[in-house]
Amino acid sequence: MKRLVILVAIAAPAAVCGQYIGNPCGKAVPRGAPSYRATGACGLAGFDLGLGRFKVDADYDVVSGGLFGTLRETSELRETYFAFSGGVNVEGFELEGRLGGTWIELREDLFTEDPFQDGAGVLVGLGLRYGFSPVEFLRLGLGGQFEYSYTEGDTRVSDGHSVWKEDMTLDLFRGQLFAGASLDLEAGRDLVFSPYAGGGLEFLKGELYLEDWHRWFDDEVADFDEKHVGFIFGGLDLHIGGRARIGLEARTNFDGWLAQVSLGIRF
Repeated sequence: MKRLVILVAIAAPAAVCGQYIGNPCGKAVPRGAPSYRATGACGLAGFDLGLGRFKVDADYDVVSGGLFGTLRETSELRETYFAFSGGVNVEGFELEGRLGGTWIELREDLFTEDPFQDGAGVLVGLGLRYGFSPVEFLRLGLGGQFEYSYTEGDTRVSDGHSVWKEDMTLDLFRGQLFAGASLDLEAGRDLVFSPYAGGGLEFLKGELYLEDWHRWFDDEVADFDEKHVGFIFGGLDLHIGGRARIGLEARTNFDGWLAQVSLGIRF
């Protein structure tokens, strides 16, 4: 718990970004719409809620018949999160940040107990994107982002005779590169619909630790990475009154999915 408190205290003042993509051409301003093509710099802030399920390739350190070994299986990573976001958009360059909480479980059908349960913690990261409008009503964009999350949970451990509960920690690192296109369709000067779609690559790495109170360091008992790195995504941003935004997004890598709702303002 002390590690979690220290991490939050360090990360809170920083600009950070979470795991969803958002409009790859920029979330703050629908620059393809004729009424917004001359917009300069602005700030942005928001709040996001998300839910995801992904398959991961995992290596577990196990004990079987008194012998130690490594078991490689395909597990399911389940994640629910919320995040507060903030950043700036300058002539199409958008730096966005996020700080939030995350709940992660790692499920494996082969085991009688899931290897990581009730995991709650914090997520931090950083992202940058660039979008431009070659013609009215259309934007193109690309970007990248990095995220780190730390969660604390538990599991059940057995030596073949007894079963007991152990505290676990999970470090999850995630990086994404993406590109896409957006339409900015004006339904009036104070209402713009911005549907978008794109694709990218995601690089995920997780490390699961068993907490050891008798030594200075924890024991790593598992590590995993994402089963498929390619993904596609799509969403819709609704810009209202030139300041408010409501966003919906879905993403899949064909071995899992993520859905999110987002509320934002610009100033």
